[in-house]
Amino acid sequence: MGSPPPFLNKLFALVNDSYWNELIRWENNGQTFIIIDPIEFSKKILPAYFKHKNFSSFLRQLNKYGFSKLSPDEWIFGHKEFKYGKQEQLSGIIRKKKFKTNHLNFPDENIEHLNKKIEADIEFLKRSRQSFSKNFIDIYSRQEQFLIQQQNIELNQKKLESEVKILENEVCQLKGFIFGYLSKVIGKGDEKSKISEFPFFLPDEQRASESFSKTTEPPLDCYEKFPKEEKIVFFN
Repeated sequence: MGSPPPFLNKLFALVNDSYWNELIRWENNGQTFIIIDPIEFSKKILPAYFKHKNFSSFLRQLNKYGFSKLSPDEWIFGHKEFKYGKQEQLSGIIRKKKFKTNHLNFPDENIEHLNKKIEADIEFLKRSRQSFSKNFIDIYSRQEQFLIQQQNIELNQKKLESEVKILENEVCQLKGFIFGYLSKVIGKGDEKSKISEFPFFLPDEQRASESFSKTTEPPLDCYEKFPKEEKIVFFN
């Protein structure tokens, strides 16, 4: 076997260095190692040993060489060839091979089909988004048109109400003019009797009074037309 990679040699020396025991040290009788404070570890150790401060990059390196995180709550790592006092075993730690695009062992034609399907789905989502945007703009435009039409209807309604009032005033003035004219033509003596024959030209109050007086007359006795003591004679 060849010599271990520089990363493994540096890591082994680092864990063995008692100077850094407050940040990294052996655990479980030298079977694993633990990183106590990842933040301080990134600030002080990574720049000195690995020329960067990226803890995530350090974790990726461990993963590439087959190290496993052994605790969900602590940064404890282990590898069957990484043991205390066993530096010669570092040569047995092999870096994982880079996965090809087809790392899931799919046939090439399936990969190509999957890529085309993904591209088609992305294109469909783009068209759907454009269609949604267009529909939203159309709905917004229609809403604005509806509000404008509603305002126009309200304005026309107010205008119509105003015109109706003006027309009512003109009708009242015309009735007054005709009433005055008829009064002069008919004469003062029998003015009321003559004008009463044209109730349409009477003022509203007077027309109502005339109508009431007519309806309040006593009903006719239809039996007065016949003789009271008339006898019916039958011939034998």
